[in-house]
Amino acid sequence: MDATDDDKIKQSIGQALLEAKLELQKFANWLEFDNKSLLSIFVVVYVWSWDAMLRIRGLSDQIKVSDDLESWKPICQEMEEQREKISLDHLAHACTAGVDITSILILGYLQIMIEEIRKEVWRRVEPLKVGKQFVLWLDGLSNFRVEDFLKVIEPPPAIKLKSGKLIMRSEPSQESTPEAKAIDHEGLKTQAALEFYQALKAAVRSAPFGSIPFSPVVAAYPNVSPVWERVFPKIVEKEIEANLTELLPILNRDMEKFPLKAFNAYRQRFRKELSFSALKGEAGDVNDDSPAPDSTLKATSKIHHGELERERLSPDIEEALDKKRRIKKTAEVFSQRFDKLLEKAYKPTRPKIRKAIGLILEDYSLKDSARKSGIDEKTLRHYVLELDLAPVKATRSNRKS
Repeated sequence: MDATDDDKIKQSIGQALLEAKLELQKFANWLEFDNKSLLSIFVVVYVWSWDAMLRIRGLSDQIKVSDDLESWKPICQEMEEQREKISLDHLAHACTAGVDITSILILGYLQIMIEEIRKEVWRRVEPLKVGKQFVLWLDGLSNFRVEDFLKVIEPPPAIKLKSGKLIMRSEPSQESTPEAKAIDHEGLKTQAALEFYQALKAAVRSAPFGSIPFSPVVAAYPNVSPVWERVFPKIVEKEIEANLTELLPILNRDMEKFPLKAFNAYRQRFRKELSFSALKGEAGDVNDDSPAPDSTLKATSKIHHGELERERLSPDIEEALDKKRRIKKTAEVFSQRFDKLLEKAYKPTRPKIRKAIGLILEDYSLKDSARKSGIDEKTLRHYVLELDLAPVKATRSNRKS
């Protein structure tokens, strides 16, 4: 077959695929699919391309595989790498080599579907501030920039609650220089982002997609490794699960909530670094992860950062007070606030409120603290919020009154 014939074959295949692409764009509206369905279809299509390639080229007897999916992992990786490189020239060459023309067109059609779905997925990722940077980071793409990633996961300087109260961001780190603090904060944000992403991934549940048939190439190439026919459904299921787990937290916009998580991560670190005894003003060991001997050792860790910040920023005391004295001063602020609140309470209930707040400081839940102290849960919630003992919740500002 001369070069002219090769060009004709290439032109014929190209024309057929172009028509198929136009038909696909006309009838397959990817906008109609939700994120979970779109990602699942994407997996089915690219695993179908593996099935098509494996049936067309066959599997060497020298390749040892079993029903264990791990034995197929390098083969699937190799087929995916080859699939990424498929071009019109490759398809034309396969035709001149005697491969069934319908199977060649099916493989080309699958390539088009993969690219079209990828475009739709990226269209959904593009407007996501955090999600887009996470995709660039996870996929190791060349246009990933560390500074852009750190910028989008930066916690806000303050959060305004529905009540109107402004919660200021803590600034954790005992590092002495701005450079060292910046490195410490970068590590804190990055680690918190990874932990948040892993928690979201763990929460993804992929429902069974149903029985997936082999690719349409099976009509021309029915004979393939019997082991492949047994593992094929398992591979589809595993790939769907992996795809959903990795991308659903991003496409469903869950990762966009991370700056608030970073906000709370800052507050948590700050509290740990300045933990002390509310009664004695004892400074805690920053590097000591052991539980406090009693509830009072955790008091400062529950105090709103704003109280500490006002003390820290006051020019007439910042130079005079060392760390322990500033901590002790903050303890006094907390005690004064608590005593002032108790003055408004019904006298017989004051001991119960003190006991309940003590249980909260021991990390008991609101419900358990109210039950053990014998006061109403709603009453205790009022004091918890007034003393800033509750973490900031993303849902609070949206909650109906």
